[in-house]
Amino acid sequence: MLQNRNITIESAAANYGRAIKKSFGVIAMAAVIMFSAVSCGGGSGLQKNKYLGSFPAIYADYKLAMTNCSGETDPEKLEKKKAEIIAKYEASVKAESKKMAGTEIPVTYSEEFKKLNLHFDIGAIKITEATIEEDDKLFLRYSAPIAATEDFVVDGSNRYDYQFVWFRTLAKDGSIIQKGFFYLFPIEKGERKSFTKGQSLMREGGDASSLFIISSNTERWVHFASLEFLSQAEFRAIDNKYMY
Repeated sequence: MLQNRNITIESAAANYGRAIKKSFGVIAMAAVIMFSAVSCGGGSGLQKNKYLGSFPAIYADYKLAMTNCSGETDPEKLEKKKAEIIAKYEASVKAESKKMAGTEIPVTYSEEFKKLNLHFDIGAIKITEATIEEDDKLFLRYSAPIAATEDFVVDGSNRYDYQFVWFRTLAKDGSIIQKGFFYLFPIEKGERKSFTKGQSLMREGGDASSLFIISSNTERWVHFASLEFLSQAEFRAIDNKYMY
């Protein structure tokens, strides 16, 4: 009886040892996985924006992953990891671009812009696509129809009011994220251009286009709220550090 009891105790101890060893192995494996995620992946934790989707997070995750992998000492492994990260970045941008295309951007107009009483109407501004540019910068492109509301002439006295449409992008707290403009058409000093009601102000017709540089001030784009049209004087008064 005692012998059987000893065998039972020894068996239990052995089973306990195996269980501990197995648990340790699981914990160790989990640690390795967690380390791998942090060292060559992980996430920035940036949230989606209602109008810009996951683009800020996609870019921030990409930069973080590239930074975390910089410690790899094996050149071949490093290149492989970078290639994997870039492929994921490109695929994510492509998928999000398809998802967000057509999203309308909210706009407001400053009081000074309203006072200009310009003879054109700006239609709905909508996202068209996202592109990855030189040095893996992320540009989010958008466009809007801009057409004459009546017959009018552009000349040297008013060309800067019509050649460009100035704006700034604002965060939810009203702070500036970026400033930019729509470039509509070229006009030389002394030249005159006539427009008729309903005519596009774009040189070749179609919509005016511009872009948000998501790879600049990335975390700020999470808080994007609207695009505000400005007078030229208001635009020039904003520090050029906000220029895209």
